[in-house]
Amino acid sequence: MLVTKGFSLLASTPASHPEGRRFESSVIHNADACGKAEYEVNGECCPMCGPGYHVYRHCSEDAATSCKPCSTSTFTDLPNRQRHCFPCTVCDSSQGLRTKTECTSTADTICEPREGFYCIDQHKHSCRAVVEHSKCKPGQYIKQKGTADTDTVCGDCVGETYSDGSFSSCLSHTQLLVGHDWLENVRGNF
Repeated sequence: MLVTKGFSLLASTPASHPEGRRFESSVIHNADACGKAEYEVNGECCPMCGPGYHVYRHCSEDAATSCKPCSTSTFTDLPNRQRHCFPCTVCDSSQGLRTKTECTSTADTICEPREGFYCIDQHKHSCRAVVEHSKCKPGQYIKQKGTADTDTVCGDCVGETYSDGSFSSCLSHTQLLVGHDWLENVRGNF
């Protein structure tokens, strides 16, 4: 026989959860009968702690589950039986990442690629690894600029045209490039 116990919330300050919820216990006759938001400890079904909380003390025959709020820079995003909250992810700028959304007690940090990078490993809407956008080579133009999700697509210049790799289209060899200090008029440089 399994007994279902309630839980209480322990707040770090009385103002955070003044109601201090507590639920009554009930008897369960089937070991598989713990509910979706419950877990089994020593023959009893204990309610899980909600997102933003972790188990301070498991329920027992005489006491309800005690849940404690996650501390700063930690979180739980689902009902859980964790003894500790998870540390928040740090978006490492040296790895090409930046913070899109800060961590809260109920959600991990969401990282995104920095400018010039695209994501190659995404998990739960957060980027975990990036690669720098490809650079087009001389003789190629930028056919499609890279985004946070895709790499740059380069196209080859054909015929009497060229690009130094930074242009969005190929130009003729005799065309003056506005904004540049040079005039390309010799064929075959590329």
